[in-house]
Amino acid sequence: MRTQGRGLTLSVVVYLLVLFHPAPAQQIPPGYDLLTDARVSGALLVNSRPGSGGATALMRQSLSEARAFLGQLRLLGALGDRNDQRLEVVFTATVRGSMVQGLGVATTEPGRGTVGYAFDSSQAIAQTLPALLGLAGQAASPLAARA
Repeated sequence: MRTQGRGLTLSVVVYLLVLFHPAPAQQIPPGYDLLTDARVSGALLVNSRPGSGGATALMRQSLSEARAFLGQLRLLGALGDRNDQRLEVVFTATVRGSMVQGLGVATTEPGRGTVGYAFDSSQAIAQTLPALLGLAGQAASPLAARA
């Protein structure tokens, strides 16, 4: 009987800690950069790495790495090329407590892969997306290029 009381007390303490303990700040994943521009409200989370796998594998790996930063991530759709060199995903997420919409882009070329997640509020993303993708670099960036 005494053990049950301790179990109940421990359960209540754990519940209260979870309920009232602030959630940890969403940290930028190691190896990623969070790029912003004062002219737009959104941001671009970007990573470039060596490797020669396809865009699908790169996106899958990157999503697992960025999931903690992107919070409640929900993929809405995806589109890739036939050669698996470019994959785009449309998503919603919760970044630092705010609901956002965005576009994730993974590109591969021999020996290198780049992935980026451009995001902003649902009201602003249509207007800010070109500028956000441009943060990865100008026309030479594989993220800024259109398929």
